[in-house]
Amino acid sequence: MTLNEGGQQVNSMDDFEEFLELATEGEYVGRCKKCGHIQYGCETDAQNYECEECGAKAVDGAMYALM
Repeated sequence: MTLNEGGQQVNSMDDFEEFLELATEGEYVGRCKKCGHIQYGCETDAQNYECEECGAKAVDGAMYALM
């Protein structure tokens, strides 16, 4: 994970491509806005679920994460 000066994660294109592939294959995945963790078991319209990786309430389902 790479952080910018403000402490927010800078996402790599590889991470985005992996997430996009999973979402388009019909997997129920979400992505943490804070740490970038890809989390399974998230409805596509999920918002602010708790992240299994960092504990932040920042996981959005694919519909919102891809916006």
